[in-house]
Amino acid sequence: MKLKTLFLALFWSALVWASAPEAQTVPVLGSDTVNSGAELPDPLTPEVVRDLVSRMSDEEVRALLLERLDAVADKDAKAEEVPGAFSYVGQLISETATAFATEVAVLPRFGEPIARAWQNFLGGRSPVAGIWVLVQIVIAIALGQLAQMGAKALTRGARDRLAIARPDGFVTVAKWYAARFGLDFFTIVVFTAVSIAVVLLALGPGQDLELAIRSITLIAGMGKTAWAIERIVSSVDRPDIRVMAVDDFWSSRIGTFFQIGIIIWVTDQIGSSALMQYGVSLGESRFGYWMTLLLYVFTISAILSAREGFRQAIVGRDGLMGPVGLRIASVWSFIIVALLAGNWIVIDTLARAGRFDLISGQQNVTLTLILCAAIIDTALRSAIVAFTPDMQGEGRIAERAYLATKKSWLRIGRVVLICAVFILISEMWDIDLVDAAGGAVGQQVTARLLNFLITIFLGYLVWELISLWTNRLLARELTEAGIDLDSDEPAGGDGGGAGLSRLATVLPILRLVASVVIWVVTGLVALSELGVDTTPLLAGSAIVGLAIGFGAQALVKDVVGGIFFLIDDAFRMGEYIMIGETKGTVEKIALRSLQLRHHLGAVHTVPYGEIPQVTNHSRDWVMMKLKFTFPFETDANVIKKIFKKIGAEMQEAYYAGDLLQTWKSQGVIDVDDVGVVIRGKFMAKPGAQWVIRKDVYNRVQKAIEAAGIAFARKEVRVQFPTGDGPGDMTEDEKTRIAAAVAEASSETPPRS
Repeated sequence: MKLKTLFLALFWSALVWASAPEAQTVPVLGSDTVNSGAELPDPLTPEVVRDLVSRMSDEEVRALLLERLDAVADKDAKAEEVPGAFSYVGQLISETATAFATEVAVLPRFGEPIARAWQNFLGGRSPVAGIWVLVQIVIAIALGQLAQMGAKALTRGARDRLAIARPDGFVTVAKWYAARFGLDFFTIVVFTAVSIAVVLLALGPGQDLELAIRSITLIAGMGKTAWAIERIVSSVDRPDIRVMAVDDFWSSRIGTFFQIGIIIWVTDQIGSSALMQYGVSLGESRFGYWMTLLLYVFTISAILSAREGFRQAIVGRDGLMGPVGLRIASVWSFIIVALLAGNWIVIDTLARAGRFDLISGQQNVTLTLILCAAIIDTALRSAIVAFTPDMQGEGRIAERAYLATKKSWLRIGRVVLICAVFILISEMWDIDLVDAAGGAVGQQVTARLLNFLITIFLGYLVWELISLWTNRLLARELTEAGIDLDSDEPAGGDGGGAGLSRLATVLPILRLVASVVIWVVTGLVALSELGVDTTPLLAGSAIVGLAIGFGAQALVKDVVGGIFFLIDDAFRMGEYIMIGETKGTVEKIALRSLQLRHHLGAVHTVPYGEIPQVTNHSRDWVMMKLKFTFPFETDANVIKKIFKKIGAEMQEAYYAGDLLQTWKSQGVIDVDDVGVVIRGKFMAKPGAQWVIRKDVYNRVQKAIEAAGIAFARKEVRVQFPTGDGPGDMTEDEKTRIAAAVAEASSETPPRS
């Protein structure tokens, strides 16, 4: 008997602990058999349990107790079992499909909650009186619509001026859109004021007035305002300043889809709020379920049918979309459809869990942000193109710098937008980013992760700002130096050319060093925010640096040599230099070497440690000296006057700023076997001497020809050894003389 009492106590404890619904349908053990097939009595009170156990044997009590304990163990095991990600998603999809089947099954009872809300709306009034209230609300909305049409007529003059306006530039276009939206918003205010005034006069205080005002504000605030924004985005009538970079067909079609979606959305909001006002919760009423489902189905079908228009809108007209962006634009519609389907599953799951506080409008804003993400990115690119300062200079380098500047601002804008949207969605869904993990350990991990992300973001922002600064400075310096890599003339001409400033030379090195420092410091700080001890990393890097210093002495020599060459300002980007037998234009300056571009196209890479000396042909000024050979009888003073006249003309020429000292004669410098050698010279800025030299040659040739003076030519004087003339020569002598004359005639006398 004591054993039976003990089993009775354990059995009662197990029943109370389990407290599962299935416990009430477990077969009852009787005195005749262990599995009698009977069910436990309901309710199962202590008195009933004692009476039941008193009629059972010890074996039956043991069997029943073991069965219940096994059931409790199975239940706990299932509770602790965590499904995988794919299993969980599959379970959600299955539950959503089951819920939809249930909704279809109970669809015949769809009108019952609405009928109950209608009875609550009547509140003892007759149906005719209730219908009259609704008619008054409709009349008020209709009168408000007429008032809005009248407001549009009053502002027709301003609208006509906007229609013929041709704004140019982002700021003027923005002002144009602001004026257009202001006019539309004025008509919306008129609609709202007139409609509310009518219902205030027609309806007394109470729930009817509250229903009317809420419906009017939803129509005005959500419907008409959204339409006004859609007019700005699509701009069907103004393709020249359209926000969306789509053609007229897709602009009109997407605008129509948007308007239909707004109608469904506003209808859902008005109907759901009215049912809740009159005693029908969102869980009871299936109106919101079916309207939301209709909105999702319509949106998905609209996106799939207008995917080409969305692709055009995403690509835009700014030219900043890269290959990856173009591929994303091609599949963006399908990505949105997948997100919409997933969003619907989440909303349905929250609704079945009774968390209507989480779907009271947040999902609509979230959905809108997702749908408009690509359009927002396109608008961001357009704004960056409009607000980015004009390109500094011309040529390939300036274009690259300008494009890099726009892309840097684009990356910064995208990061800021992503952070803003993330924070906005978190606030809307009441998500505490620190408390989301739920627990002390989870809070600590979440806080560290947030600090890590913030650190990475700040480091990235500093890096982008430095890139913007250096790109703009480089473009400006290239413009001032007149460097154009697209020019047909090689940099440096035949042996000299203008170089960049000292700042433009060291900027790429400074940018590289700054980037390394920023990302190393950012990485170390970010790791420390995650709780990683960075002291071993610093010690290890010091040891590695020491090992590199001992094992790579040539590398250290090159780097240190390059630093001192830059400090001494021995050469700059774009200058023409000679290092031993190697010469060329400085095209690239790296940490351990520099690259020289020969004027014939070859590229020489010279380590700094192997440079014995540097001869710079592009620093400050260049002296160009040219030689001309004239016949012996030429008067040098005449040539001097001609050169002086040419110099005066050149001083007033279009390159007077590049000509530091004009062309002038230096007199006779040599007498050779051909004639008198007279030299002239001029001083110019590095790089400009080649164009000026060509002009000097042309001017001297024309001036000498106009003065009747010819350049000296080589002559062959033939002295007959015997006789008075060629008649005394033999045929062999005549042949040899003719050959010598022909050979001499074929030679061109040198000018210089």
